[in-house]
Amino acid sequence: MNAPLINDDNYLHHLAERITRLGQPTLTTDPQTLATLSNHKPGCLPRKRPYGQNPNLIKATDIIDEIPRGMWPALIQAQRGNFLHDHTNQVLPPHDQGQTNYCWAHATVRTAEALRIFEGQPPLILSAESVAVPITNGQNIGGWPEDALKWMIDHGLSRQELWPNNDRSTDLYTDTVKQDAANHRVLRWIDVNSWEMQVTCAILRIPLSIGLGWWGHAVCQLDPVILDDGSIGIGCDNSWGPTYGDNGYFLLTESRGTADLGAVGPIAQMFFNQ
Repeated sequence: MNAPLINDDNYLHHLAERITRLGQPTLTTDPQTLATLSNHKPGCLPRKRPYGQNPNLIKATDIIDEIPRGMWPALIQAQRGNFLHDHTNQVLPPHDQGQTNYCWAHATVRTAEALRIFEGQPPLILSAESVAVPITNGQNIGGWPEDALKWMIDHGLSRQELWPNNDRSTDLYTDTVKQDAANHRVLRWIDVNSWEMQVTCAILRIPLSIGLGWWGHAVCQLDPVILDDGSIGIGCDNSWGPTYGDNGYFLLTESRGTADLGAVGPIAQMFFNQ
C-alpha cells in the first residue's frame, strides 16, 4: 500500500488540491491566501450543535469505553490485514464528488457502505446525491456530516443505479427513489468528540464521517494506523476518485485527523430485499 500521509509539513498541498478540485485553481501555498480561498466555497461548514432531542443520537462515551492509548499499538498490530479498508476497497470503488461540495454526504454514505460490508452483507454502491440533493434542494453548497446521517436515519439513501453520482437534479427524487431509500436506513448513530474516541472506534471497526476544519472537508475514517514514527494515525477514504492516494485511501496524523468539525458514525442499519 502506498497511501499518502497528511501531516503538519504537507497539509497545505492537500488544501490547495481541494480548492483546485472545486474549480478554484491556485498556485500559492501561502496559508492566509489558502484559508481565504477555502472560505469562499467550503465543502464542510462549521459544526452545528448536536441533535440533543434526537433519540437516534448516542454519545459514543455513553456506550463505548475509550481504549487507553497505551493499548493502541498492540491492538492495531493484531488487526493487520483485517482493517475496514482491506474489506471495503476490494469490492467498492472510491467515491468521487467531482466539483460538488457534497463531501459531507459522500463521507457519511461511505460509512454506511463500509459498515454493511463489515456486517457481512453483500456490497452496495449507494448514492450520496440521494442524501445531499434533497437536503440542499440541488444547490452546490457545503453541509455537515451529522445532517447527512440524520437524513439517512429519517429517509434512508438509494442505490447509485437509481440516482447517478454527481447528478444534482431534484427531478430524480421520485417515489421509486424514496421507496428504495427507505430500504437502506441507518437506525442509530454515535457522536464522537475526541481523538481518543476516534481511534477507539477505528480499533472497534466503527467507520466515522469526520469533518476537518483545516481542510474544509469531510472524509470517511476507517482504520487505526501505526505511522513510521511510532505514533498512531488513521486511515481514511476520500471522495476524490481513484487517482487520489491509494485508490482514494490516505493517512492522517493526530494533529491533522482530529475531527474539529464533528465525527459521526452508524452503529445499526437495516436493509431489505438486498
